[in-house]
Amino acid sequence: MNTLKNFLEKFKALKTRYGMAYDFISSIIISYILVLLLTSFIVYPIHVDGSSMYPTLSDLDYGFSNLLTYRSEGLERFDVVIIYYAPIDEYLIKRVIGLPGDTVEVKNDILYINGTATDQPFLESNYRDQWVASGEPYTANFGPVLVKANEVFIMGDNRRVGGSTDSRVFGCLPIDNIRSKDVYIFWPLSHFRWLTGQ
Repeated sequence: MNTLKNFLEKFKALKTRYGMAYDFISSIIISYILVLLLTSFIVYPIHVDGSSMYPTLSDLDYGFSNLLTYRSEGLERFDVVIIYYAPIDEYLIKRVIGLPGDTVEVKNDILYINGTATDQPFLESNYRDQWVASGEPYTANFGPVLVKANEVFIMGDNRRVGGSTDSRVFGCLPIDNIRSKDVYIFWPLSHFRWLTGQ
């Protein structure tokens, strides 16, 4: 009991002696702990670097992704996810196209999932139409690719050749590599929006 009392007295003396410095350092430590807890359990900060999700997301967009939604709701086709890609030790922002057990294929700019033509309403038509009008396919033919158990097939929304390095290049990724889903962009303000699946 005496030890605790001595500690508290010394602590109080330090606080009195170094008042403003103590308050400043305490504020920094508490802020750091709060940010650490927030980014570990609630949101994951994101910074878009590149054009692989253009026009849905733009280079230098800033925002966060919701860790709680993925943990509580699971994964659905067309969710925008943050997924870890080990060969470059980075998290990527991509869209889930194929779920475990799916067969994914693109022929003549049409996405087929399990042999059925599948609409992609999230692809911005004006941007896509520019490529189609120039005689180039927006999404080059590939597949069919079978998505194994515990894996996902991901693509960026910028489907033109060279627009996105994704599962068309490096194959499916483990579903356990998904960190979060749904993206909320807050900067720049003109790009403010929530992306939740389709």
